[in-house]
Amino acid sequence: MTNVESESNPSPFEDPTIKLAFSIYENPRVFTLLLGSGVSKSAGIPTGWDITLDLIRRVARINGIKGELDWESWYKDATGKEPNYSDLMSDLALESEERRSLIDSYIEPTQEDGEDGQKVPTITHYAIADLVKLGYIRVIITTNFDRLLENALHSRGIEPTIISSVDALAGATPIIHTDCTLIKLHGDYKDTRILNTESELTSYPEEYESLLDRIFEDHGLIVCGWSGDWDNALRSAIVRNTTRRYSAFWTSRGKLRESGSEVVKHLNASLIQIDDADSFFQKLLVYVRTLDEAQKMDQKSLDLLLKTTKRFLGKSEYRINLGDFLDAQTSTFLERIDVENLEAHVEQTKEEFNRRVKVYEEVAEPLSKIVGVLGRWGDDSEFSTVVNIVGTTYARAKNEGTGSILWIEMKLYPTVLLVAAYGIGLARAERWETLHKFLQEEILDQNRGKACAIVDSLFLFSWEGGGNQYWRSLEGFENRKTALSDHLHDVFQLWSNNFIGVVPDFEEIYQAWEIFGALSYSSRFEIEQLRESPFMWIPIGRSSWNTNVSKRIWDKFQKENFRKQLLALGFGNGNDQWLDEAANNFQRISSKVAFS
Repeated sequence: MTNVESESNPSPFEDPTIKLAFSIYENPRVFTLLLGSGVSKSAGIPTGWDITLDLIRRVARINGIKGELDWESWYKDATGKEPNYSDLMSDLALESEERRSLIDSYIEPTQEDGEDGQKVPTITHYAIADLVKLGYIRVIITTNFDRLLENALHSRGIEPTIISSVDALAGATPIIHTDCTLIKLHGDYKDTRILNTESELTSYPEEYESLLDRIFEDHGLIVCGWSGDWDNALRSAIVRNTTRRYSAFWTSRGKLRESGSEVVKHLNASLIQIDDADSFFQKLLVYVRTLDEAQKMDQKSLDLLLKTTKRFLGKSEYRINLGDFLDAQTSTFLERIDVENLEAHVEQTKEEFNRRVKVYEEVAEPLSKIVGVLGRWGDDSEFSTVVNIVGTTYARAKNEGTGSILWIEMKLYPTVLLVAAYGIGLARAERWETLHKFLQEEILDQNRGKACAIVDSLFLFSWEGGGNQYWRSLEGFENRKTALSDHLHDVFQLWSNNFIGVVPDFEEIYQAWEIFGALSYSSRFEIEQLRESPFMWIPIGRSSWNTNVSKRIWDKFQKENFRKQLLALGFGNGNDQWLDEAANNFQRISSKVAFS
């Protein structure tokens, strides 16, 4: 009975459309849609193959052939070759303007079409427009000539940037600055410059090739209604790209032909079998909306937690309430960690690493934001409580004894997030004395029976799980010089809205936290070590290569009043020259990272 039920009710975690919905939701505007003629078929607009067969039928009629025949077979018998759109155009001697008029007759809706609901946007077009409206899709590439997608977008109040020629591309707003860019690779049916013969589709203009290279490298890809059979230039543009940052998904109504299978294999794409484009996009939209609504409900609960934190911080008589509240939130955090599937005796794969990162971040987000609020608006009365939270989560993570070294270390990732949240909040408030004290605070590793400073074990890659060899496993981070730092920056750029507030440049606050942390780590070195060694190793993040921002921070740190503040905190035992040598050491390591 159990086996039968299992076969008839497959696990929802195996549904590739659910996986795609999560990818779109977690990576808004990252995925590009690649649409072929299949998405307009239900609107009554024929595919290229349908037009080919219809042209054969019309030629046969002229030659007195009547009846509903197998036009493909008739053409083979009559010509001795397979039906081919380009061959038909050549045989009929149709020039570009004539071909445009021919295509127009298949696409332009008549009054009768309008009455019958034909050649108008379908469920697919409206679902795509809704995904654009929600902010999840920005770039759409299509080989279609019709304007159904434009009409659907307009109905949702979206004015897309349309690129249907090299001239249009030259004057187009950069993709990153648009709400929606629609790239009609083969042109528009009202334009005589449409590309629709084999010779015209062998290669694209250089400007198109460059655009496609950037898109296929920097974006994920969702393919629907395109077989990969006829468009040699598009197929080549996909296949020649070898540095994709994100996943690819390919929908198919049946078995793929050889050319399509080759592209799927090259992309390492997830294949999604669908009944039709309408049902697929309708289901995908429902899934993404469900995730969006669930997150909004969670956000309301989180907003209430953060308002409670701020209210308890506001008055001294609420200190006991604040302590109880934080204890409860820490307990909730630990309980959620305990029920997650994060066992250490599991094969170490890139996919599993990406999954665990997301799980840890989802669990840690509420408590991290609360701790960030404490850093931003606290007055040091919260300090011991935050240290206790970090120590408690650290000790719990260290309980794991055997298994994959990476998975054991990854149990500390939520604590790394808590440390970063409090540190960034402190940097925003310019509570430098508290930040230095926090980073130097010792926490106990009961398994090893020794204590270590937070900056020595939970700051960037001083944490043993923070190495680039691990964090380059993150999707899109394969070639990053400072993968963990870059990822933490992206995470807190989203999370910090709740405790950073409106700032001109989040990057500067984030790097101030990292540079101050590196300086705090450097406090273990004597001035002679910093002066005489080629460099003394310190944990260093994106500030090593993002020098425009890091220079502004170092200039601030070098100002007389700030230097006095740092020296008063004990940096270099009060030696002013030590700060110069520490800065020089930072710059030497930065040069090695930047040019590595």
